[in-house]
Amino acid sequence: MQILIGIGLVIPLFIFGSYEIGSRILIYYLLISTVEELLKFSLSHNSSETSTSTSHTKLLLIAITIGFSFGLTESLLALGLQLFSGESIKTGFLLGRGLLSVMLHILATGSIALAILKFNIVPTGVKYTGALLCGYLLHSSYNLGLHYQLGFISFLIAIGGFIGLSYLLFHLDELYLPVSSEKTHSN
Repeated sequence: MQILIGIGLVIPLFIFGSYEIGSRILIYYLLISTVEELLKFSLSHNSSETSTSTSHTKLLLIAITIGFSFGLTESLLALGLQLFSGESIKTGFLLGRGLLSVMLHILATGSIALAILKFNIVPTGVKYTGALLCGYLLHSSYNLGLHYQLGFISFLIAIGGFIGLSYLLFHLDELYLPVSSEKTHSN
């Protein structure tokens, strides 16, 4: 998805004769992160709003699932482009663009949903803005670190991602609660 959006942003630069993209690469990666995080959270939030019985835990589960799907799709597209261009696939690519990318997407989208669910006393506009900013900062730091080959950012995301994913999965406690007999008989 990020690659497709990026192609859509870069093609006009070539069409209108501006081949100098180096000065605009920062804006490009920041814009991509913003668009992607808004899209991912909008998908999870809208799908939860369509069901009247969606709980907070189900919203978090939907957000995590959408984050996983986006990360997997983006990694497969990057792998396809790598294979199509004839370059060799390295372990760093598989870990950085594969596993780490999927972890980051889950963490960014899940943290948005969790922040919105946890801060009930904060006004809605502030809560949504802060949550999206959190996911945006995670995602854009990864994109910039990947582009500028800053390995320490990947290391920090791997460590923080493990802790963050553990915390997100801890909040999916409703999935482990036993189903009451009243609910099974009413369905």
